[in-house]
Amino acid sequence: MGQKESKGIYSGIGRNAFVHLLKNEGITLSKEKGQHLLLNPTLLSRICDVAGVRETDDVLEIGAGIGNLTKVLARRARRVLAVEVDRRFQPILEKNLAPNKNVSLFYDDFLKVGREIILRYLSSPFKIVSNIPFSITAPILQKLVELREDLVFAVLTVQKEVGDKLIPPPNRYTTPLSLYITYHFKIERSFIIHKESFFPPPDVDARVIKLIPQHPPVTIDNEEEFFSFLRKIFRYKRKNIRNALQNAGYPIPSTSLSLDRRLESLSWEELKCLFLAVKK
Repeated sequence: MGQKESKGIYSGIGRNAFVHLLKNEGITLSKEKGQHLLLNPTLLSRICDVAGVRETDDVLEIGAGIGNLTKVLARRARRVLAVEVDRRFQPILEKNLAPNKNVSLFYDDFLKVGREIILRYLSSPFKIVSNIPFSITAPILQKLVELREDLVFAVLTVQKEVGDKLIPPPNRYTTPLSLYITYHFKIERSFIIHKESFFPPPDVDARVIKLIPQHPPVTIDNEEEFFSFLRKIFRYKRKNIRNALQNAGYPIPSTSLSLDRRLESLSWEELKCLFLAVKK
């Protein structure tokens, strides 16, 4: 009890005791659902350090699990709202967090939780600090765009490859998702967490990133139409502009851009120019 394990995983109860606890509750963690729990208290504290959590902060956690990160947040923050969809964790969570009177537990799918529910528990603007389920990273990132007006920022643990590829254009990793996220957020990359620090270990290492709401890099009158356009043409991002437009069903416009360039070479300003040219 309370001794460090060989894999560097330490939860305050020991890895074997933790596995026994899950077994007693009938909980089998699912890689398919992205359930990888981070137990090392040093790493949990480092995540909170990146977020600069302090006693005046209200914090939202997505996917509380057994409450490891929640307890660290509760010691630092004014209020914590922990959202967990898996009801199997409820007995452990409520026992684990009973001493923390500044924590509210809400059992639902975060992707279905509206702003009005969050603001019943937290004041705006709030921070999000989470070791999110890897399997639903993209929908969670998109949900954060909806909440950006209420965010100070979000600090998330994501798959390293995902975190490293959230780069504003131009770059060879540009995707509709990275465009959507980097349009609304400045991304700061922090430390890497080795996969063996999780239980069960995922297939890849993770990275902690910070998403800071920003003014859009370009001004677009109809952002919904703009991103619909980007989603369609970036299905063919390895092609040149001419072929991508044709394959996406758009006419070839009159533009100062060279149509022989690849889409992934375009900056925000150039993507805007291409969009406006096609609209004429």
